[in-house]
Parts: sequence; structure tokens; C-alpha cells
Amino acid sequence: MARLKKVKPLSERAMAYWLGLLSTQGIIYVFKVGNTYINIELLVGLMAFVLLTLRHSGEMIGQIKKTDTTIKVYLLSILISFVDVVIYFLQDRSIKVQSYFNGLVMLMLSIMIYYSIILLKKYQMAVIKGIWHGLIINVIVSALQYIFFQRESYFTFNDLFPQNGFYISIPWTVAQTKSYDPHWLIYSYRAQGMFLEASYFVSALTTIILMLAAFEFKKNSFSKIIITIIAVFLSLISSSGNFVVLTFGILVYWFATRKRTGLTRKQFVFYMILFYLALGCAFFIFGQEGTDFSIGTLTNSLLESFDGVKVSSGGNQTRVAFMLAAMKLFLENPLGVGYNMSSTVLKSVGSTYATFSYVLTVLLEQGLIGLIAYIYLIFSHINRMRIIKNKKSKGLAVGIFVTWIFQVVNGTGFTYLFWILLAFAKIEMNRTDNAFKEEQIE
Repeated sequence: MARLKKVKPLSERAMAYWLGLLSTQGIIYVFKVGNTYINIELLVGLMAFVLLTLRHSGEMIGQIKKTDTTIKVYLLSILISFVDVVIYFLQDRSIKVQSYFNGLVMLMLSIMIYYSIILLKKYQMAVIKGIWHGLIINVIVSALQYIFFQRESYFTFNDLFPQNGFYISIPWTVAQTKSYDPHWLIYSYRAQGMFLEASYFVSALTTIILMLAAFEFKKNSFSKIIITIIAVFLSLISSSGNFVVLTFGILVYWFATRKRTGLTRKQFVFYMILFYLALGCAFFIFGQEGTDFSIGTLTNSLLESFDGVKVSSGGNQTRVAFMLAAMKLFLENPLGVGYNMSSTVLKSVGSTYATFSYVLTVLLEQGLIGLIAYIYLIFSHINRMRIIKNKKSKGLAVGIFVTWIFQVVNGTGFTYLFWILLAFAKIEMNRTDNAFKEEQIE
């Protein structure tokens, strides 16, 4: 019996670690259902949910019953949107409605991750440790991608996990000899780590950094500082407007937690300047002719990053065109076209295939009711974390807010990391509610 008692916490700690580690990637899938790829994180989440339900059935049922009202409302709007699917199908019978059901399956598996993390509340630091190791792996992969690209070659996992939307940074001369779909080739370097493209990587990186800060993981650790600098450096030279959002997230975190970090405004500005000077010095020291880094690369990448947030930039003009097409379709179908149906419907009526904003995706798929439910979920969680007086909750609030910004500008949606963020927030809510009840009893 003593051995069994030891095995149980060890296995649950391992579950927590793997759920954290595998949440930091978006490319490793185990099989495919139609056009839907079942990521390994979803499979591990399913296994964890089943095992935890068998071991703690009463607690699991209790947590499901205590599901936050905002999440219940949002999920209800998704179920109701099936009516929208039926209505649209009656208008256009060529539409494949299985996208709705595929979306439900993915959503159900994602929610299992959410409930599993809540039940593994004793092992939150194991989840964070897994996320930290995931960040290290992403940094190593991104660095390899850069080194290979500079040597007129390429490094990608697309050969192992081929799928649509897998962008590949590949030199022009090499691209001409490959049979990859040219639609997904990029002829300049983009740090993407274990994700399909750079925007997903930078979004995940931002969420990870804010999570680590909220949990004060490896506080004042030299390795943490070095890995973070390298990750930010790789994001910077990716010429992506997402770098601006990353920097914004760090600023918001400091403003939200400045009273608890002990840093004054002048100290924070000093450390930020020092941090970016360190990046600049790295370029100056190593940025000589014949090396992989150059001052010109830094300058051009930084300028392109800021240009990337302008609506007038070439890439954003395409995004705006896609957004306008989605908005036009919404006006024609004000009730929505059904959950997870936006891409299918957009392809059927025109040449576009995405909305490039999750807010617009929700509006198009679930109508105004779904959009209100979605915004209610986001800002209710932010507000409830804000009023809990500790640094962790403040950090989680910033994490949710900044991740939401990425959802608005990039359409990243409810990622595995975001569900983990919401689970951490729910754990904090439960802890606060329990403490309040104990005070009432006393």
C-alpha cells in the first residue's frame, strides 16, 4: 500500500509535467480525422482526464458542476450555433457540416486539459516546469532554424508532421529545388520553434514568459534570463509585428504588478533599456562580416516589426481584405454560420479562407450572442484575477489579457496554453472562494 501511495502522486506529477511540456507546441499530431489533426497534447489531456476521473470521480464531477458561468455561457453559444449550421446548410447543401463536429471534438478534448489541470492543482509547479522546458526546446529549434537558413539550407519538422499552413523559412535558391507548396514558403528567417508559423510562436512565447513571471519560476535564475533574452532576440530578428505585442505585454505586466515587484518606474525603464542594450551589444560583438548576425539584420528586422503593426503595410492589407470578406459574410448571416465553420464557408463563397482575428471568427461563426459570451468570458476572468490581492493572480490577469490581444490581431484562438491559463485562474478563484467560506464559518 505504501508503494501505491507513492506511485499515485508521482504519476500525477508526471501528468502535470507532460501537459505543460506538450502545450508549448502546435505541430506534433498523432493522427488525422478528415482535415483535423489530433495534436499529441489532446491525447495526453484525454488520458489524464480519464485517469483522474477514475481516481477522483467525486472531485472531477464537483469541478465540472462548478464550471465557471462565463465558460458555460460560451459553450452554450457554441452548441446553439448548430442551428446556424443547419440554416446555412439549407441555403447551400454543398457545405460540409463535419467541420462543426470536428470542432466540437477538438473543443471537448481541450476542455479535458482544463479540468485535468484544475484537479492537478497540487502540481501547478510541475506544469510550469514542463512549460519552461518547452520554452527551452522552442528556443533551440528556432536557433537551429536560423543557423540552417544562414547556411543556405533549412530546418523544419514539416517532413515529419506535414500539414496545411506549415510555414517554412527556406532560402530562395533551396526553395526552387523542393516540392513544397509555394504558398507556405517564406524566403526570409522567421522564428517559429515548435509551431506552424512565427505568429503562433511569439504568441506562445509571450504567454509563457508571463506565466513564468506570475509563478516566479526560477526567480533570479541566470539560465532563465539567458533563455528569455535568446527567445526575445529570435523574435526580434523575425521581422514580425508580434514582437511589438510581446514588448507591450512585458510593459503591461510591470504596470499591473509594480507594487509587488518592488521596482520603481525609473528602475523598470533602466532594466528594459539594459535588456535591449544587451541585445544590441550581442549584435555589435558578433555582428561582423562573415558571421550569422549583423547590425543591418537587427535594424531591418526592428523596422519591419514596427511596420508590421501598420494597417498600410502590404501583409496587413491582405489581412484587411480577408477581414472585410468575413465581415461581409457576417452581415449576410447575422446569426452566424456555425462553430468552426468560418474557413469552410469562406472558401465556398470566395477566395479567402481565414478571418485573421479570433474576435471576427467568433462573430462570423456564433453571431453577436457568441461574441458577447466570448468577451464576457475573457474580461470576467481578468477582473476576478485583478481583485485577488496577490502577484500570481495579477500575472495571470495580464497573461489572459495579452493572450486575448494576440487572439484579436492574429486569430490564435483558444490554444492549449490559454486553457491552462484559464485553469490556473480557476484554481485561484477556488482558493479565494474557499478562504472566504472559512472566514464566514469562523
